[in-house]
Amino acid sequence: MKKVLLGSTAFLGAAALLAAPAAAEMEVSLSGYAKAEFWVTDQDVEGNRPRGYNFGVDDSEFHIKAKNTADNGLSYGVNFELEMGANISLDEGYLWFSGDNWGTLQLGGNEGPISSMPYSGDYSLTAAGGYDGGLSASYGFVNSMVLPDIFAQSSDAAKINYYSPRFSGFQIGLSYTPDGDQPVANSDTEVSNDGSFEDQFQIGLNFVDTINGIDIGIGGAYVTSGLEADPANTSSDSGSEWVEDPSGYHVGFNIGFSGFSFGASYGDQGDTGCLKADAGCDGGQFFEIAGGYGAGPFTLGVGWFHGERDLTTTTDEETDIISIGASYSLAPGASIYSEINFIDEENDTIDNDGTTYMIGTKVSF
Repeated sequence: MKKVLLGSTAFLGAAALLAAPAAAEMEVSLSGYAKAEFWVTDQDVEGNRPRGYNFGVDDSEFHIKAKNTADNGLSYGVNFELEMGANISLDEGYLWFSGDNWGTLQLGGNEGPISSMPYSGDYSLTAAGGYDGGLSASYGFVNSMVLPDIFAQSSDAAKINYYSPRFSGFQIGLSYTPDGDQPVANSDTEVSNDGSFEDQFQIGLNFVDTINGIDIGIGGAYVTSGLEADPANTSSDSGSEWVEDPSGYHVGFNIGFSGFSFGASYGDQGDTGCLKADAGCDGGQFFEIAGGYGAGPFTLGVGWFHGERDLTTTTDEETDIISIGASYSLAPGASIYSEINFIDEENDTIDNDGTTYMIGTKVSF
């Protein structure tokens, strides 16, 4: 989900599990959205997307939020985000406590600083998000690095997040995740070894301000993890004895002025996913840059993503994506949007060029 430029990390929560006396004083809000999209794709290597077109409800969510502020100044709340698919699932679920002088503490299933604190060019994209959207729903990628995200992040696994107050525009974020494969709704404190991340630490820093009418967001974050052994893997290449510890960092910026916005970011995946014995392997790097313009109900965004990765000493891959999208607000809470993506993938054996076109609509409440 896109983060709004200059929006501080969202610490509002949602709750139906609080005790009755507290719940009576809580400010509760319900919100959500649904999307419907039609995609047409043409690519040299069809892979697992041979039809060339598809229609679906790309993304639907239901949010429940609740918050309150006590007489002593303590703010607190909970947040639930539900994915509304064939089976309703809890995407995020955490509680939070906040004070003006000491910051915010989040406990539960939520993204960490590596996802929430770096700014990037894709803030300026619109429609379905271009290269930071749902291209894989229609396009059969042959390369492994196709998104401007850090592989080593633990997504919404249960974790502890701390964000400092903002001082002169600056904020620090810290995070600890015991087990990267622990679902949001799983109360176990130790999930059995399965090759996932463990003891993950994240640290982030960003700066947010408006100077002479220019909105500025600059930020970055770093993540490092241990790696569990996988007893089911008998090839003796799982666990930290054989595999490099997952790590990575992401830095970028985005600025806005008079309806225009522009930004870029760079990410390094460290040696995530590499065997220690293969000195020629790295997790890969990516760079992306984008700009946008909005006037009244209309928004336009254009961006370019480049990713490259050395899988082994002799095997590498590169991916380039150019995204152009536009959206139009039909009425409060209702919009239509469209985008086109030009994709070029190359590795040692495959050259896959393709184009995707999409038209969709979204209703929010």
